[in-house]
Amino acid sequence: MRGDERTALIPVLWQEGKEVTEICDELGYKDAKYVIRVLKNKGLYVDQKVDVAKVRALQNAGWNMDMIVDEFNYRFTAEEIQAAVRRGVRK
Repeated sequence: MRGDERTALIPVLWQEGKEVTEICDELGYKDAKYVIRVLKNKGLYVDQKVDVAKVRALQNAGWNMDMIVDEFNYRFTAEEIQAAVRRGVRK
């Protein structure tokens, strides 16, 4: 399957109710960032607020950022989570 064909399937799978991680697995993407970017560009993916208190608790428990991103089911990138923590959103 060509790259543009895979990209075209992303919103289809999303609208079928698949999670970002499921789309990555099904289409062979190793990184969820591309899938999320495609969905955002199509207006299908709307960020929710990062639960900063939860992020801080996980960090205090020794979790690294990859584990935290996974905990949020890749709804946010590491950069988005770090920015929210810096801003102190939803303490």
